[in-house]
Amino acid sequence: MSLTRQAPTSVVSAEEKALFKQNRAAAGPGAAARSVETGLALPVNASSSVGWGGGPHANDGQGSLYSSLDFGGSGTQIRAAAAGKIYRACVDANSNQTALILIVHANGYTTGYYHLNQRSGFPADGTSVDLGYSLGTAGTNTVCGGSANGAHVHFTLRSGDRNNLAFESVIGKTIGGWTFHTNGSNYDGYATHGTSKVQDGGTLYNYGRYAGSGPYAGTVNSSNGANVRSGTNSASSTVMYTAPNGRALAISCKTTGSTVNNSNVWYRLTDTDYVAAALTSTAATIPNC
Repeated sequence: MSLTRQAPTSVVSAEEKALFKQNRAAAGPGAAARSVETGLALPVNASSSVGWGGGPHANDGQGSLYSSLDFGGSGTQIRAAAAGKIYRACVDANSNQTALILIVHANGYTTGYYHLNQRSGFPADGTSVDLGYSLGTAGTNTVCGGSANGAHVHFTLRSGDRNNLAFESVIGKTIGGWTFHTNGSNYDGYATHGTSKVQDGGTLYNYGRYAGSGPYAGTVNSSNGANVRSGTNSASSTVMYTAPNGRALAISCKTTGSTVNNSNVWYRLTDTDYVAAALTSTAATIPNC
């Protein structure tokens, strides 16, 4: 950007400089990131709420690749965010407790869980575990280094195979139905679900992992927008948010429900909410749920 400002107008016009400046601002730390569905749940009990005291931050709390989130408090049950193979990555020699656990998932992600008070009877490395497998409770164990100001799980996202893991940014990633964003510095960020926005320090509901087919691209095609609901009954289901005309949608599958504009077809979105098919358009062939 600095080189662009210094360039003569014969090379980069004033209009182009202004456009580059606008684009840079739009892509800045506070800008909404493009959502990428990870297929992971929040690392806690299904259909429960959890506090998240640490917004997106680097694994060491100091870098610029925000791969980590802090969840829970004392006594919070920590669970596998998806099925995968489990490994003890760091063991306390004095107590034989595992402070850091890694789970390698089939979708290319590996999740890490640190500071745990580990439960007894931990399985052997490479054992397959299911979504929701109990890993222990949030604690302050720092046998692998770092610090813990209060009990929590330091949850990290990585990619690659187990012998060549790389930290993966959580910015723009959807986990447990929430897409995570940064305000530009470590531990300072927020999460969104539809039109809901929760700043770090708040509470997030675990919507679970997206396990459907697709996602398939769709678009709201209604001048009045489309109500995205918790179910397919227009009379009784909760309006989660109203998506405006032209809003991109990530569709999982189709089902039936209340009749809207002479159609009883509804689409289930990847966050498990629903929208009437009559209010949307898609070029994809959507499978049945």
